[in-house]
Amino acid sequence: MSGYQVGRHVYAVTTNTDLTEGRGSSVHLAYFVRRSDAERYAVGKGVMGTPATVTAATLPPLPRVYETWEEYEEVNRESVRARALAKLSKEERDALGLI
Repeated sequence: MSGYQVGRHVYAVTTNTDLTEGRGSSVHLAYFVRRSDAERYAVGKGVMGTPATVTAATLPPLPRVYETWEEYEEVNRESVRARALAKLSKEERDALGLI
């Protein structure tokens, strides 16, 4: 397996959670670099034994996983503060003693 590269062009294999009628949600099964490998993997994994869907895709950013609620709160607080400060001019930050 090669390294995960955000923005890399790949082929995504997706199927449906309801393999009988196809009335469920779409779910991701795997990513492949080569379309031929994705199509080979997709065989029999779709609704009623049909091939799963293979589409060109771009790898998304990996999600951030927090160890604790406190870690999330700290990161979120910093993010909110940074966005709030970005809305103020230099003069406003100086007046508030934030620089």
